[in-house]
Amino acid sequence: MKQFFSIVTTIIILVMMNNAVFGQTKVDTITIKKGLGTTYFYKGKKLTYNKLVQVLSTNKNTDKEATKMDVNNTISMFVGGIGGFMVGYSLGQSMGGGEMNTGMMGIGLALVAIDIPLEIGKSRHMKKAVSIYNEEQQKLSSRRMDYHLQIAPTAIGFCMRF
Repeated sequence: MKQFFSIVTTIIILVMMNNAVFGQTKVDTITIKKGLGTTYFYKGKKLTYNKLVQVLSTNKNTDKEATKMDVNNTISMFVGGIGGFMVGYSLGQSMGGGEMNTGMMGIGLALVAIDIPLEIGKSRHMKKAVSIYNEEQQKLSSRRMDYHLQIAPTAIGFCMRF
């Protein structure tokens, strides 16, 4: 009876120690901070867009979303840049005393309007990729310990795998 009590006590203490150790595990995740713009942090350091794509591309599950995000960003920068130039040139021409080119202004506004859904799509893919990456990091960091009693012909043992 005394041995049984000591075995049960040992099991309870080991389970409690496992929870204490697991509670102190730190996971390297990407954090998102919203402000004037969206800022991403990894291991306490601010990430540039290129570094964010590089970190997300290291994980096979986030690579697909990171690629979509990068394609949306490239198209968005191209379309938005041309649209912004066309609007700015038309406004600058009219402010400089010339006649505003309304056709160029209209096309520029249309390109800027096309750019808005592309930016929203980029943001959506970025958030999804970061979410998948963080979930994967959580799974990798949670080490599971397996406890069981093992019975041998001459003794009873407590087996712990991790």
